[in-house]
Amino acid sequence: MAPLETLSTMLLGMQPPKHTQVRSLLSKAFVPRTMASLETPIRELVTDLIDKVIDRGECDLVNDIAVPLPLVVIAKLIGFPEDSTERFHDWSLRFVAIQDSEARGGGAEETVKALEEISAYANEVAELRRRDPRDDLLSILANAEIDGVRMDEFEIAGMVVQLIGAGNETSRNTLSLGIMGMLENRDQWDRLTADRGLVGVAVEEMLRWVSPVYYMRRTATVDTELEGKTIRTGDKVVQWLVAANYDPELNDNPEVLDITRPRVRHYAFGAGGPKFCLGSALARLELRVALDELARRLPDLEICGPSHRMQSNFLNSLLSLPVRF
Repeated sequence: MAPLETLSTMLLGMQPPKHTQVRSLLSKAFVPRTMASLETPIRELVTDLIDKVIDRGECDLVNDIAVPLPLVVIAKLIGFPEDSTERFHDWSLRFVAIQDSEARGGGAEETVKALEEISAYANEVAELRRRDPRDDLLSILANAEIDGVRMDEFEIAGMVVQLIGAGNETSRNTLSLGIMGMLENRDQWDRLTADRGLVGVAVEEMLRWVSPVYYMRRTATVDTELEGKTIRTGDKVVQWLVAANYDPELNDNPEVLDITRPRVRHYAFGAGGPKFCLGSALARLELRVALDELARRLPDLEICGPSHRMQSNFLNSLLSLPVRF
């Protein structure tokens, strides 16, 4: 399927009642009990990633730490075998880097090819889960019925594509860009390493400061008026989440990165309601644990070379960040 057709099979592109039904299915994997059970394995994973680089005294914070963390976690939740994470990252990059031919390794056809590969692999594993269900998202999707009908191969592929992007890219970009922001504003990193009790607030400030997804677009279903502007049925409405996160009416001195804010207000996960990010609790957990361990074990972390950003007006994405410690 082409990217636009794929969007219609994702939760992101659905409307009620289908959206409500599919979200209810997926939410079973993100209940508080499951999230609580993930903290120890996530901490073990972060510990292992740091162990692999700590004796070198330097690494690429993006590719050595920020990339594998959410990849391994979301791959396990989906139900992909552990040895599939490298392919998982390749698919993710080729799909989300639609505006960056260098990052995805070719022209726009690479995006379509990645979608085809994801679809084939997801449905191959889904077929195995129909015969042998497990405690993962593919088992839920492969065996669920909506209005008495099982999800077809395109719908299963669309859900997996969204989970790859939403459950992976956003977390890694928030972690890498958030840490880069603190290292460029050194007093913030030093405050965190001196008092790791600030980790929770730091995570929320990172989400606000980075704004991993710049915008979302919706279509107006009724005529309405907003701040004196007329929006007619059928108009395309763009929600600039990054603008909201830097709105001085939402936070004082929004241009300043401050991990000691008494209250951080942001729309990194949306504005609530049925479209609020389903994986927000997982993202916060990954960021909290990773930030805590990095601050504890690498307090002298510093940038030692130029960073490389993805060319995109949709995702705030960092492709590499050399650091030493």
